[in-house]
Amino acid sequence: MSRPSTYDRAGAELVLAAYASAKFTLAEATEAQGIKVRTWHAWVRDDRDGLARSYQIAREMRATALEDEILEIADDGRNDWIERRSKKGNAYRSVDHESVQRSKLRVDARKYLLSVMNPRVYGPRQEIELTPGEIVLDAASILPDAEPPEENLTLKGPARPRLPSGTEDAR
Repeated sequence: MSRPSTYDRAGAELVLAAYASAKFTLAEATEAQGIKVRTWHAWVRDDRDGLARSYQIAREMRATALEDEILEIADDGRNDWIERRSKKGNAYRSVDHESVQRSKLRVDARKYLLSVMNPRVYGPRQEIELTPGEIVLDAASILPDAEPPEENLTLKGPARPRLPSGTEDAR
């Protein structure tokens, strides 16, 4: 059986600062303070000294830091060009495709992290387009365990519901 860990507010604050900077993973930040990741998660789950809210704020700060890193990487073109020599010995500059691809990978990795951390803000946009006209409702698609009806229910007319009389449309 493992020894119980003692909560350390100062160590927790250092972990939060390191993690929020986006320069360290949670594992690296906790290890630097001698805290196991499993112990960290227990502290957050138990909300020791308001740690759950502080961790949430650190995650939001980390997202902002990742946004800034994405812009820095995308704007940094220092290694995009490489000096080469032709067979005749003339110097010329050409695109360093490896460096460009590495930058693309770094940006994509950060975008993926952001989409996982906060899908509502950074995830792909999902749009549902409704067009007026005929709508066919299939009970089996809505309620998979339901008995299939003899025929599908067909609605004709506008796709949006009518408001009860006496109420105004807020649009």
